[in-house]
Amino acid sequence: MAYIVDFQILQMEPTMLNLIFDLAAPSDSGFRVPKRSTAPVFRRFSIAMIPILMVLAGCGGGNSTSGAGGTAPSMAGKWNVVLTDTGASHPTYTFGMAISQGGDSLTAAAATYTGGTVYGTNCFNTADLTAVGTLTDDAMSMTITDPSSGAEFKVTGTLNGASNAVQGTFSFPQITEDARSITVCGGDSGAATLTLQ
Repeated sequence: MAYIVDFQILQMEPTMLNLIFDLAAPSDSGFRVPKRSTAPVFRRFSIAMIPILMVLAGCGGGNSTSGAGGTAPSMAGKWNVVLTDTGASHPTYTFGMAISQGGDSLTAAAATYTGGTVYGTNCFNTADLTAVGTLTDDAMSMTITDPSSGAEFKVTGTLNGASNAVQGTFSFPQITEDARSITVCGGDSGAATLTLQ
């Protein structure tokens, strides 16, 4: 019985040289022409894919994770602020704030309110409002002030990133007019809602 051996040597690096033996078995009509093995092709493809897969496996999944929902929370943008005194049938104070964020720190300046009817503007100058605060995970705390009137709001709440809104509470100490101690406005507390414009 006779056999034909076909040696195939791939042009690869010395350490990855493949020697293929194609053994042809005899048939009734003589010897079959040996089929070329496809194994080296797949082997070469698999070896070439290893470093690519390692790089992909080492890559991160996108944004940094530091808050609810797996991504860093942000309040950067223009917000409508609605403050409603406890027991009131409509908002007590409404105004807009343009918030900037750096890490966990928040700063804000006055912005146009776009939520409809404006309330409480006789107590402070909405154009002069400024704010500083923090956003830790989804917990927001902010102090909003109007230097011209002495108004100061303390607002705390929880950011819901899915709805772009903050729900919480506010307090607004009384503002009195000089030595006469006449209350101008303030002395309020209740619900606070911030919605992204």
